[in-house]
Order: sequence, then structure tokens, then C-alpha cells
Amino acid sequence: MSALPFTLPPFRDRTDCPRAHLEWGPRGARRAAARGDIVVIVDVLRFSTTTVTAVERGAIVYPGATGREDDSETAAEPARRDEAEIAGRTAEVFVQTARLAEPSEEIPAPNRPSLSPRSCLDLEPGTRLILDSRNGAACCRLGRAAPLLLVACLRNARATARFVARQLEASSLSLTVVACGERWTDALADKAGDETEGDLRFAVEDYLGAGAILSELSCPLASDAHVCARAFQACLTSQTNEFSLAALLHDSASGLEPRERELGEDVAFAAELNRSEIVVIQQGEGLIRAEMKV
Repeated sequence: MSALPFTLPPFRDRTDCPRAHLEWGPRGARRAAARGDIVVIVDVLRFSTTTVTAVERGAIVYPGATGREDDSETAAEPARRDEAEIAGRTAEVFVQTARLAEPSEEIPAPNRPSLSPRSCLDLEPGTRLILDSRNGAACCRLGRAAPLLLVACLRNARATARFVARQLEASSLSLTVVACGERWTDALADKAGDETEGDLRFAVEDYLGAGAILSELSCPLASDAHVCARAFQACLTSQTNEFSLAALLHDSASGLEPRERELGEDVAFAAELNRSEIVVIQQGEGLIRAEMKV
């Protein structure tokens, strides 16, 4: 057997009282919040990347609420009240769903922000933006009871990890990184009433995004978090001209969806590692820059 191209640290399993865990999807977000963990939401394509981009420009992002895991009939009410209040004060509010039903919904109109992260590059500071997503936004809504909730992607993975590490050092809290995953969608099955087609599916970009954060931590990791961190390190170490994070995301199932809607540049943008130094946290109903005050 050939030697690995990187060195693995001693394995740290659950008997070491792990401080960092990995969960999947909306139910994972709900479980982590119920445990009282610090929660980091990772939805690389595209809610987290869009949120980080918008907040970096000085915007405040309000996660919308969709998805059947949120069984509260009133879960959307705070965001909708914010929408009504915000609409009277600023002209730059646009609600865009993450459901990829019609291509026209996903191609952003000129000067209008959407779930495309590049559509938020020119936002004015102070813009208040509602982003609706079945994955990342739904996880934010379900994890909002956590003592601290953050949103992260590949672009701000290291900054987020360093911020979280300081919180862990200063408290007895644990951390859960939530890889949001994607949903199986099949029009024929939906018409037939097959509910299972809306179930969560693995998303490699969210697994690697979670691993990018976990790999930066020095605290004991739970076994699944440990494997996730090492998977990211292995991918990073193995990068060549032919194989890279960008190529991996480009060829993934999640990367195919935006490319089919002429949004392939979003995938390359989302794959840029540690390009941003900002940390996005929840304050009230909004997602803001960590040092920003509302």
C-alpha cells in the first residue's frame, strides 16, 4: 500500500468527549439546536454562499421558510412580518425560492438579487434581503433556537472555524456542523404522490464545506466529523490541474442543476476556498456580519 499524501493525526473517537459533531439536513439542525450546540449551517450550492456574499457587502439576510420538515404552521410568520416592514423602507428586497421548477425563476433579472451569489456582488450596504430555500434557509429556521447559529461555505470556512474555536474555548458548549444536503426531486413521482422523492440526498459540496470547517479545529471530533474533515483534507491535498474543488463541484449532481440554468459561474464562485474573512451569525431573525450591530 502506498503512503498517504498527508499525515493523519491520532483518531479521536466519541470516548474522548468530542466537542464537534456532524449532522445532515433540517432534522439535523433541529436536533443540534435542541441539544444546545453551536450550529453552523453549510449549504454551499447556494444558500450559504449567497448569504456570505450578501452579508460581506453589508446586507442583512432573512432566511425564508420552506420544506416539510418544518412542521410549525407559524414558522414563516416572523420572516413575512419582516418582509412587510422592510418593503416599506427599502426598495431592494426580493424573495426567491430555491425550488428549481422553472428556469425563469432561477435566472436573476438585472439588478435584482436572487439565490445566485453573483447577483449579490453589487448590493448596497444596509440592504435587507429575504432568501427562501428548502435546504439552507429551512435549516436556519429549524436551528434558530441554538445559542449561536452561523452560516458558512467554502469561501469563509477558515474564518468561521477560527471564530467557532474561540467560542468553544470560552465556553462548555459543543459544536454541530450541519451539512444541508439536497432533495430528491422527480416530477413523475411527485405527480404520482410518492412522498419519498422529496427526501434528503447526499451533497458532496456540503460534505466538503463541513469538512473545510472541521479540519481547522483542534478540539476532539466525533467519528463522523473526523472522517468528514479528513475527506476534505484528502481532496485538498490531491488537487491537480485536472482535479480540484471547482472541478468536483462542477461535475457533482448539485453542480449540474445551476449549470443547466446558465448559472455555471455560480459553481466556480462557490468553490473558491477561504476567499472571505467574514463570519455570518444569526441575530434575531436576521443573518449579519459577526461584528455588525442591528
